[in-house]
Amino acid sequence: MDEERLKQLERQRDDHVTKIFWAGLQIAGLFAVPLGIAVLIGLKLGGNAVWIALPIAFVFSWVLVVGYFNKISKKMKAIDARIAELKQELGIVANSMREEE
Repeated sequence: MDEERLKQLERQRDDHVTKIFWAGLQIAGLFAVPLGIAVLIGLKLGGNAVWIALPIAFVFSWVLVVGYFNKISKKMKAIDARIAELKQELGIVANSMREEE
């Protein structure tokens, strides 16, 4: 029983590591792609266009990152709401509620 629980926890840990890794790559892409596009546009236009395009790309990247985290946050809130509903249906009192009382 304990060995099975240990294996399950290790699988959960590995799943989280994998998810964190892919999220990191996605965030890196959210910065790299606009940066690459800004450099290409800047080089194509010539002059100081690169120095103008880079801050715009940086701001655009942060807008994308904030959107990415908002999307994840909405998913987490929906999952938390479903968990709360299921717990309520099953008559399970949350641990935090027990501790507060």
